[in-house]
Amino acid sequence: MRKATGKNALCGRFGGDEFVVILPEKKEEELQQMIQNISRRLSTLKGKPGMPKDPSASFGWSIHTLSQNTSFEEHLKEADDRMYKAKEAYRKSHPLEAGRVFTREK
Repeated sequence: MRKATGKNALCGRFGGDEFVVILPEKKEEELQQMIQNISRRLSTLKGKPGMPKDPSASFGWSIHTLSQNTSFEEHLKEADDRMYKAKEAYRKSHPLEAGRVFTREK
């Protein structure tokens, strides 16, 4: 993740298979490019020893501006909500993979 996000990013494991990246303020277009970069790097791991059959990731994000009065927890929830919406959209558009379960931990 560090290579895909750049030297100004703070990357860390948040829990289980969840990771958080904190960046200087970015535009959504820049974030989408970064997400594509991470996805490309993940795809290079396919078939390597110790890797899942088809390594993949789901992404959510939240952008903070200085004029906002939004807590870190609120940003995490916004990013989490986006990630689960993306998972649901993927599941609906890939019915052959419908057996993959994307559930939200409460």
